[in-house]
Amino acid sequence: MDTTHKLLQVRQMDERVLHWGRLRHDLPPRRGWINAIRKALSMSTSQLASRIGVTRQAVLDLERRETTGGATLMALEKAAEAMDCVLLYAVIPRESLKDTLWRRATFLAAKRLGGVAHSMKLEEQDVPHEEHNSQVTDLAAQILQGSRRDLWSE
Repeated sequence: MDTTHKLLQVRQMDERVLHWGRLRHDLPPRRGWINAIRKALSMSTSQLASRIGVTRQAVLDLERRETTGGATLMALEKAAEAMDCVLLYAVIPRESLKDTLWRRATFLAAKRLGGVAHSMKLEEQDVPHEEHNSQVTDLAAQILQGSRRDLWSE
């Protein structure tokens, strides 16, 4: 895949998840979404259980598992559907994918140049800090031009 295509792919995914990123700061209700929506609809656990085809205890267990991270997507989807809702699932980057790639490439570049800088310092041939930073930036750009899979190998 050429560099232009890679950049386009990253930009398109960043745009696709941008609006989702705003939602990550909204905490789920303390007792979970299933519980909150069910109660807002004035639906009892028995009524939800009947609509899903499970026991009342299974609904209570699902609501508990949702708050502890143990609920499956399939179980949440069934409960959502039974309440005429839709389950949305997304993995949202903490920062743009472009920034994540740059940060990782810079880290690897600094790591690779760190050994060289150490050797040169021992030989009293070290470069000024600004020059080192420039070298890190240049190497990071080169790393991003290569196979992006190499970013995650070290």
